[in-house]
Amino acid sequence: AYNLVPEHGWLAPAIVSHFTQHGNHVAELIKHMLTRIKKISPESLWEVYLNSLKMAYERQAHSGGSEAALAHFKELSSKIANVYSGNLVSDRPNAAKIVRGGIEYAFADPERRMGFLSHGLAHFTSKITDSDISALVRYFEANDPVDTTQSAGTWAPFYQYVNHLRKSINMPPMSTPSQRSALVEAGESGGHGRMSQSAEPLAEGVRVTRNRASQHQQEQALADQTLANQTTAAEHQRVMQIQQRLQLQQQLLQQQQQQQQLHQQQQEHQAMALRQQQAQAQAQADAHAHAQAQAHAQFQAQQQQQMYANVGRASFQDQGHSNAQAQMLSMLPPGMVAAVQAGVLNMDTVMEMVSQNMHQKHTHNLSEAPAAMDEGNMHQQMQSGGDANTSFGRAKRRR
Repeated sequence: AYNLVPEHGWLAPAIVSHFTQHGNHVAELIKHMLTRIKKISPESLWEVYLNSLKMAYERQAHSGGSEAALAHFKELSSKIANVYSGNLVSDRPNAAKIVRGGIEYAFADPERRMGFLSHGLAHFTSKITDSDISALVRYFEANDPVDTTQSAGTWAPFYQYVNHLRKSINMPPMSTPSQRSALVEAGESGGHGRMSQSAEPLAEGVRVTRNRASQHQQEQALADQTLANQTTAAEHQRVMQIQQRLQLQQQLLQQQQQQQQLHQQQQEHQAMALRQQQAQAQAQADAHAHAQAQAHAQFQAQQQQQMYANVGRASFQDQGHSNAQAQMLSMLPPGMVAAVQAGVLNMDTVMEMVSQNMHQKHTHNLSEAPAAMDEGNMHQQMQSGGDANTSFGRAKRRR
């Protein structure tokens, strides 16, 4: 913020004009700002002080001449005057510049600004040289700016300031136009007669002063308008900069949101691909485990079947059957084996039934190896064979 002050000529005086109104903390900040300006542009510091006094005086004038605003203006004038010690050679010219600028400012609008002399510039009298004070006194004597058509109260601050200057160099007070007129009318001689003789040059000086005041007033109005235009342009530029920053921030926010959405979509795609890979791996693992379980079950079934066959064959061999018959009996269903053991079926009938069953499977081109014969089919053949064996047995017994 301090770097912006030198770039805008109106900003520093506006800030300094509030030096005495907001407490010590604000005053310290303003001092720091003035230190920075003094380092950057020391030759312009007196203009900052003069313009700040003008702004403070205008503020108290717009407030209706309130005592509080006038007190702030007096305090500000005193503090700025104390900046110039009066002992340094470099301080005196700058203090004199403030005094001359303040006088021009006051005479540009006497009805409103005469108080600027007595309440403001009076604090700088001790900061300028006696030769400067004498020059001011002689100037006011030779060019009396007082307009007698205006009220005496308008020019009262002017006489207070001039008499303050004259007193500082041990000169008597300056007489007012009414006092001089009274002396002339009374027929006073001597110096008063000379004043009467110099009436025409005095009127000419008043006219020149009025013209100069009018010119100063126009210049001041132009300066005020220029300052207002600069302020408006600066405010417009500041608003444009703020809008640009807001647009840039909005663009950055949109970019961040888009990046976040893209990153979230990528994460979702990666998670979906990972879930699919895991599902495929799980399916493959389940299929492999199922295949292993089937193979193991088949292996166990084969082992159990082989074990049962071996046990059955050994049992049938113990019962007196041949090796081929024992092997055949071990392949039969349990019900048919029980029929053979009970004598319901004989081995010839069983052999014939197994042969027919194998022939039927061969004719249907089955790819699987012959397993144990269908129990239902074998049971039906067993019934028919059993009936035949039963008849054969009855016939044999009748014999």
